[in-house]
Amino acid sequence: MRLRNIAVGATAALGLIFAAPTAASALASYNGSDYSYDFNSRTDIKTCDKESDSTGVKAVYEYGSSGSGSVKDGDGNNGVCAQEGSPGKITGHKTCETPNFWPDSCGNWQRY
Repeated sequence: MRLRNIAVGATAALGLIFAAPTAASALASYNGSDYSYDFNSRTDIKTCDKESDSTGVKAVYEYGSSGSGSVKDGDGNNGVCAQEGSPGKITGHKTCETPNFWPDSCGNWQRY
């Protein structure tokens, strides 16, 4: 029984050691309480509108050597986020608010 507990503990510790570099590879970008982050080995992006201010939010992202795209969550702080897959590995992204008739206010680029 004691040997089994040691084996389970060692397996858990090794899992944390090897998972930590993978988890650290995702980047998050913020604009106020709104945010976006890449996941799934940098092939997907998610953006979340966390402010009830009648202004949507979008993640603007770059992939490969010259591709770009965006995904928009325009429904306010309702607990549902928007996401999409990228045609290539995401190399950077930023979170922007999307007010009507005004320039978009964006957070800083997060790049690999």
